[in-house]
Amino acid sequence: MSFPGSLRTETTPTGRAAGSIWNIGLASAYCAPVRTSLAVVTKPRPLRRRARPLVLEQLAFELPPPSARWSFSRLVLRSPHQARIRERIEFVRRFFPELDGLTVRVGLALKRGVLGWGSLDPDRPGIWVRPRRIEHFTIAHELTHLLQARELVPRGERACDLWALARSSLLIDAAPGYLRMPRSLRRRSGPTPAEASLLWNAARRAIAAREQGDRRYLLNFEREIADAFARGPL
Repeated sequence: MSFPGSLRTETTPTGRAAGSIWNIGLASAYCAPVRTSLAVVTKPRPLRRRARPLVLEQLAFELPPPSARWSFSRLVLRSPHQARIRERIEFVRRFFPELDGLTVRVGLALKRGVLGWGSLDPDRPGIWVRPRRIEHFTIAHELTHLLQARELVPRGERACDLWALARSSLLIDAAPGYLRMPRSLRRRSGPTPAEASLLWNAARRAIAAREQGDRRYLLNFEREIADAFARGPL
């Protein structure tokens, strides 16, 4: 028995079955696949809760405010040379690390014939300078007085000159006022770079000799400079 669209077979003389062509076509048409569309349903993602920020205790360090390097008098603040005074004292103070953390009072030396003053009171460090004539060496000399007040340098004006000379040759732009110097050096406006280097090195040797027990180190320094200038120009 056959049904529409079924394959009808016949036996051939060879014993093989053969299907009719038209039935094969019906079977193909009858068995055509049916396409269906399926909707894909996805589950919503769960919302993630943001983690609460961890509150940490803040450590507060109560540090004192940095102290000012300078305290200027009203005369300095009103002076037309204020900018030049600031520039020069800042440059010289770089060579005095012992004064870090101190507030140095700066005033004007108005007395005629006085190039500067330096306080010997360790609780009130201060210097006074001339507004127009203000050499680096004069500032170095006055700052050395502040070291004398703290017993870092031997007392006395000659020792103050020597320790100021030993700071740096860059600060020696004028002859010392208390150490005995050759006349040829005092008559000029300032030493040459070679003479400044000579004074600096000789001052350092004199201080080293004092540390070895030489009590005539100031006199020997003056003799060394006099001999060097007596030999001729440097």
